[in-house]
Amino acid sequence: MAKVAEKGKAQAGKLHPILANRRLDTRIKLTVLKSVIVPPLEYAGEVWEGNKKVVKQGEAVQMKAAKIILGCSKRTSNAAARAELGIQSLRSGRDARKLTGQYRMYGMGEERLPRIVWEAKWANKKRARQPTEWVKVVEDVWKGLDIDEDETLETEGLQGFKEKISVACAEREEQNLSK
Repeated sequence: MAKVAEKGKAQAGKLHPILANRRLDTRIKLTVLKSVIVPPLEYAGEVWEGNKKVVKQGEAVQMKAAKIILGCSKRTSNAAARAELGIQSLRSGRDARKLTGQYRMYGMGEERLPRIVWEAKWANKKRARQPTEWVKVVEDVWKGLDIDEDETLETEGLQGFKEKISVACAEREEQNLSK
């Protein structure tokens, strides 16, 4: 996963002249950020939980590019830069995709192979490091968003579910902004 962060950092470096160009409209530069720099950082984010160092590197790449777009100091608050550009943290995007994956699994029949794998217990009897179960990762996401899991999973339609998750992620971002 460190390679993912490195790839995003390399893209941001190559695009620095475009992002720093004061004659280009901010909306164009924001489109470059969202379409070229962020996708490699989000790649497969719904199925991997990177260690804290890698996650911080990814967030740092996004924020460095955002601050270049705004033409502000490195010392500017990340939350303020995100709010100004109307972007969310990579964490919020990953969390939303993880919960969307869970919603889709929840809607599958219990006989479907993806659902069987999702519900399987992967604990190893040996004393070695135990694998992190995806279900536990998603539980932590639910706790972090502070919304009712059962009620949200019962939402009718994927679009309605995504809207609820989007609102919860935005509220978490807003709380981080006020800290």
